[in-house]
Amino acid sequence: MSYLCRKAKEALEKNDKENLLKFLRKQEDFMEKHLIKWVPQLAGDIQESADTDFYKGFGKILGRYVQYDREVIGTLIKETQSFT
Repeated sequence: MSYLCRKAKEALEKNDKENLLKFLRKQEDFMEKHLIKWVPQLAGDIQESADTDFYKGFGKILGRYVQYDREVIGTLIKETQSFT
């Protein structure tokens, strides 16, 4: 995901909307095929089994972060499409 974000940033800096959209879609694909399949369950397991508030909070933040990142990627794709 880091690589895809870096490539999207490079495309944005070059005003290369075609590659920006390409790498945003690859991020979305990676998110849907991989991260969304297991990170929410992991986050829930962390919250349920954690003995400290720190790790319970970490599990909660992790679960919400993945959902938020998914939403942001979708928004960026829509906004990029509207400019191409």
